[in-house]
Amino acid sequence: SAMRRFFIETWGCQMNELDTQRLSGHLKLRGYRRVDEESQADLILLNTCSIRDKSEQKVYSHLGRLRELKEERADLKIGVCGCVAQQEGERILERAPWVDFVMGPGNVGHLDDVLENGRRVAIEFPEERNYDAFAIDRAHPTKAWVTIIEGCNKNCTVCIVPTTRGREVSRPFDD
Repeated sequence: SAMRRFFIETWGCQMNELDTQRLSGHLKLRGYRRVDEESQADLILLNTCSIRDKSEQKVYSHLGRLRELKEERADLKIGVCGCVAQQEGERILERAPWVDFVMGPGNVGHLDDVLENGRRVAIEFPEERNYDAFAIDRAHPTKAWVTIIEGCNKNCTVCIVPTTRGREVSRPFDD
């Protein structure tokens, strides 16, 4: 069979940039190739951000455009990832039923489980966070984002991190 191809659109912060590098590296290890055009992809991931103005609307209007692609190609898979996915959860599937799955930031390391087991909503925060440091598709040979801790236990009024990225989880000390 032909090589599977994926497309990722990334909005938002450095944590999202890193999540995209993790998702991309993970897919490349599984034989996918990254493409620059949605129309060429078998899997489209939108890695969303909920901080910017009108971010939910932006995601839904993008999904509206993807609906036509999906109607042309039944085998196309569409996943909404990132912070809008975490916040909206099931609502995304209700408003855009052509979406195959919704996956929050806490599940970036569990993409296999979502793809292979046809999970439609993965927005819980797993106790075990898979963090494969060697499966990161980095753009630069000598610079890298490095996660030491994910999430936050504080609840500052202005901040969305505890909601979208969960409670504090540290990388294992041996890492």
